[in-house]
Amino acid sequence: SLAAEDVAEVDGLPVTSRARAVADLVGGLPFPEAVMVADAGLAKGLDRDELLERTATGRGCRMAERALLFADPRSESAGESLSRVRIHQLGLPAPDLQRNLYDARGRLLGRADFWWEEFRLAGEFDGKVKYGGELVPGQTPAEAIMDEKFREQGMVMAGCYVVRWFWENLWKPGLDVLIRQAMAWRSH
Repeated sequence: SLAAEDVAEVDGLPVTSRARAVADLVGGLPFPEAVMVADAGLAKGLDRDELLERTATGRGCRMAERALLFADPRSESAGESLSRVRIHQLGLPAPDLQRNLYDARGRLLGRADFWWEEFRLAGEFDGKVKYGGELVPGQTPAEAIMDEKFREQGMVMAGCYVVRWFWENLWKPGLDVLIRQAMAWRSH
């Protein structure tokens, strides 16, 4: 049986509340997937302390705690969440998230998904939805790609370096090499 606060309704159908769903999932999923769920829950306004309290005992409580403490509401997609997990698992320095970058005149160039200040290195996770499903109304995929190219050119002109990765990079070896090479290059 569920407590009244654990029940919600979506399109006339009874469902568990967002908090209950996140609490149920973070204790039973593998760490990468648990972080994806926790990030999304926090981004939607759930309270970390409440979730930690809900998952403090029972099966999966240690996994839930680990995922919830690692979670960050600034991750804007499952791909960014998984990227953060992989960066952590690879022993790479933790990046700042959603960092605004400015030119010498103080004009906003764009926002980097991941930012390593000491290397002036921006990391970008690119999913296909960025150029298709999440377009600005009236924008074509070609315009979205050109906007992204102009944004990146501005970052490079301001002395930043941008490294990009995709879903494939998160499931196969090599992400560490990609990021470490960019860091090494930026260190010289």
